[in-house]
Amino acid sequence: MSKYTLSSNDIIEHEGYTLYRVLYNDGTVGGYIEGEHNLSQDGSCMVLGHALVSGNANIRQNALIQGRCIVRGNASISGHARVQGYAIVEGNVSIGDYVIVQGQSKIEGNCKILEYALLQGSCTVKENAVVRGASTIDGLAILEGNSAILGYSYVGNNARISQSCILDGFCRVQGNAIVRGQARIQGNAIIQGNAVIQGNAILNGRCLVQEDARVEQNARVDDCATIQGRSSAQGDCIIQGNVLLTGDSKVDYNTVLGRCNF
Repeated sequence: MSKYTLSSNDIIEHEGYTLYRVLYNDGTVGGYIEGEHNLSQDGSCMVLGHALVSGNANIRQNALIQGRCIVRGNASISGHARVQGYAIVEGNVSIGDYVIVQGQSKIEGNCKILEYALLQGSCTVKENAVVRGASTIDGLAILEGNSAILGYSYVGNNARISQSCILDGFCRVQGNAIVRGQARIQGNAIIQGNAVIQGNAILNGRCLVQEDARVEQNARVDDCATIQGRSSAQGDCIIQGNVLLTGDSKVDYNTVLGRCNF
């Protein structure tokens, strides 16, 4: 049995598409869709408010689309996911489970957003990026390339994650920080300020990289080590324990600073 019909009186044009107001059988006035292919008649999925759904976009299961958001292209929204506010979801994006996308977030490309992820603020997630777990993308943060944000990771402010990076655990990347290459950030690591993490660098434990510091190539920073100022860690160096690098310090080659656990 159909749970909604399309209004023949409330019709709008948007970006070349003709959209029809959704009228639910219980009397609820919904948002706008191009046709029944956009919104499943099964489950409890709904398009509400002034939300617009067009193209081959598909809303199904228990997903909720509301506010003034736009879902278009080949986007798929399923599970108990919510897209709201002024968010834009387009391309071949797949959003499911208990994800919340809100604010002025923009999701495009072939991204997959799953589990309990939260995307908000004016963040951008694009290309082949993956966001899973209970991770959060906030502010003006950008996630792109083949990067993956997992666990309880947080990316906010003007941070940029690109190429093939992986963030996991409870790590935080914020400020104007840049993480790129095949870097891996995990544990409770914090990257902030204008810090740059790149190459095959690995950050773990409760380490802190901030200000204008750089960690690159195959460098590893672990435990409670702190790198700040204009310091850099390069080559195959390992920095761990409670080591503090500040000023213009530079550690490279096969140098090991701090206790060794392996």
